[in-house]
Amino acid sequence: MFSLKPGLNPDNELHEWHGLPFPTPISVREVLTRYLDLTSAPRRSDLKLLSNYATQSLDRKVLLRLSSKDGKQDYKSKIMDDKVGLVQLLKLCPSLTIPLEHLIGNICRFQLPRYYTISSCPKVYPNSIHITVAVTQEERPVGNKKSNGDLPLKPPMFEGVASTHIAKQHQNGSSSSSSSSPSSQPPSLRVFVRPSTFRLPTDLSTPIIMIGPGTGIAPMRALLQDRQYQQQQLLEEKKEEDAAGYNNYNILYFGCKNENLDYIYRNELIDYQNDGTLDKLYLAFSRKDPNKKEYVQHLLRQNSTETFQLVTEHNAYIYVCGGVKMGHDVTETLKEILIEQSESSSSSMTQQDAADYLSKLSNDGRFVQELWS
Repeated sequence: MFSLKPGLNPDNELHEWHGLPFPTPISVREVLTRYLDLTSAPRRSDLKLLSNYATQSLDRKVLLRLSSKDGKQDYKSKIMDDKVGLVQLLKLCPSLTIPLEHLIGNICRFQLPRYYTISSCPKVYPNSIHITVAVTQEERPVGNKKSNGDLPLKPPMFEGVASTHIAKQHQNGSSSSSSSSPSSQPPSLRVFVRPSTFRLPTDLSTPIIMIGPGTGIAPMRALLQDRQYQQQQLLEEKKEEDAAGYNNYNILYFGCKNENLDYIYRNELIDYQNDGTLDKLYLAFSRKDPNKKEYVQHLLRQNSTETFQLVTEHNAYIYVCGGVKMGHDVTETLKEILIEQSESSSSSMTQQDAADYLSKLSNDGRFVQELWS
């Protein structure tokens, strides 16, 4: 499959050896299952390359059309919008004949790692790691193909590679734990851990403002577990009246579409409120009022005075986790708060001053964001 030294490949092309992109020995099934990306939509340049492997002129013309400038709109509607990956493309263009070494070396991109922020505190759960995952499952548009009953054929569901795999392993784990068979093996995942950018202030009395809608609540859950643990340790080490002055101040902004469907960790958050770990919980349900969508940045804006005082007077830390757009909107909202609230103080801020202030907070570890697109 691969040459182990520089020289000519089977196509008589000169190449250099850069090492195998995966561990060996390895089966073809393992390569296709774990290392190659077979589900992402191919780029237009990939379609042009694939046209060279089509043995029928019709398939070749279709691929060249989709890869051309004139076919840009067709590419968007038929490949991107329909979420057509390489597997579906091979079915749509059955004359494609690709040698395995070409598939691995030229056609397929390799799977990129999926990063999930850990949603548990190691002090509380020293022997396990929790993650918060939204399982991606979307219906593909119904095409023109008809069944024998002349009804449109429903295409297969588009499923996220990593999230679906994790969900299936979790289901298998639930099944094996309830099984009495001694031969049932618990499921496993291939994971690695890298250092988190979320660091709590060393002083327990320093306020923290957490902004994590959807699965962005993951690190906030870990931070709340940590703060609860610290408070409990302090109470055990000191007399209760001595520890009272060290009460932490924690604020969480959480948002989701539907309160009854995706308000995750609801019971945990209620418990944190009841035991004093979570001082304030601001909730935004974007689909609650169809005439007015409300997001976490809107709630943050409503609490401008509180936010400004916590950050500028009490050295509060700000943590943000979620989508890139949300992160951008939160940053812009914080700038607006700094500018407007500083007008009544002796040192008013301009747009640039506010941007520089947030930049300094970021450099000092007091404004931390983990965002994804």
